[in-house]
Amino acid sequence: MVYDEYWAITFKHSSQVAKAGYEIAAHSNGFIEKNLAHKYGMFHDIGKFFLKPKQDRNIHPLIGYEIMQESKDYDTADICITHSFPIFDYHEYILHYCHFDKKCAEKIKNILSNIKINIYIELIQFCDKISGIDDYMKIEEKFEYYKKHYIISDVMANKNFDALMNIKKKLDSMCKCNVYDIILR
Repeated sequence: MVYDEYWAITFKHSSQVAKAGYEIAAHSNGFIEKNLAHKYGMFHDIGKFFLKPKQDRNIHPLIGYEIMQESKDYDTADICITHSFPIFDYHEYILHYCHFDKKCAEKIKNILSNIKINIYIELIQFCDKISGIDDYMKIEEKFEYYKKHYIISDVMANKNFDALMNIKKKLDSMCKCNVYDIILR
């Protein structure tokens, strides 16, 4: 895949995440500010735009974090590094995500250990998982897809699934409805 296509797909996905975040925030009864939710959705994958050819794509949370730290946008930096890790201290998954690059995994673990989870982090984690390029899917469907197409243990998949479903329950409560009804219309 040429980089122009990859960047176009990344931009479309980020737009979908931003749109989902905005819509959920708009229904959150004031718990979530919709413009911040939109911004964080747009920037969560910014690290992908700075990957070098043949560089491991799974390093993008770390690259995005470093870029936003350098820009002194610390809240967005936190979104960048956390969006792929619904459980901050799940070290086996972090190592797996980093394709067993211990140096990368250790760096991410150290950063995550200093971040306090907030509703924006959880919102973007959830929206990232339900967002495709042109559409949305339920967490349940996404994890069935992961199990069929990626090498991930059932234990890892189930722990991440449970963490994301807990986020969904929190968002359902804030919105006083099933957030799937907001997004999957």
